[in-house]
Amino acid sequence: MNQKEHKLISMVMLLFFTVIPYCQLSGQSKIITRGNTYRQKSSKVRSTKANDAHGREYNRKTKIKTSSSYFGTLTVTSNPSDAYVIIDGDPLGFTPFMTHKLLAGKHHLKIKKDGYSPYNKIVDIKRGRNTALRVDLECDDVAVIINANMPITGVEIDNQYYSNFTNNFSRTFSTIISSGRHIVKVISANCYDYIGEINAQHDGDVFSVNLIHK
Repeated sequence: MNQKEHKLISMVMLLFFTVIPYCQLSGQSKIITRGNTYRQKSSKVRSTKANDAHGREYNRKTKIKTSSSYFGTLTVTSNPSDAYVIIDGDPLGFTPFMTHKLLAGKHHLKIKKDGYSPYNKIVDIKRGRNTALRVDLECDDVAVIINANMPITGVEIDNQYYSNFTNNFSRTFSTIISSGRHIVKVISANCYDYIGEINAQHDGDVFSVNLIHK
């Protein structure tokens, strides 16, 4: 072996021991470079970790639970009608009312109308079925005041007589009645009776009456 061949073999061996080799150890890629070792996980391990994420499985279950078979409908009628319908805090419309789709289970129903007490109820919606509900709203009690241009002896409200003696037959009469429309007769000495309709909606509503001398 001449000197040139010996030099070539030495360079090849030096290259062999200093350049980075690859070797497969237990399904892992091992990289060796100048005494430092780095382990690179196989694609199988990475894919396993990705599969272990529960978000995808949870979303699949959620999709099944929110399929059309898990909904029902709710029909609401009220007396009087045109009452405000609120479900789970969301205003949805007025009576007569029907939801197109409502998740099965318990929901809070509230019905409101001016002059009436709010109606509250927990309704249980069944899957694939319609739940029908009829509500009779109860009138609120409100305080009303009737003012006249002459001293008031007494007042009739829906044929029920109220004396104004406690007010010393003053020109003002006050009482508490149910909200809504009422027929009122105002009576005063030496005056023609006043007969008319009032619509009591709120506490403190004031109605003025003009009495005429006989």
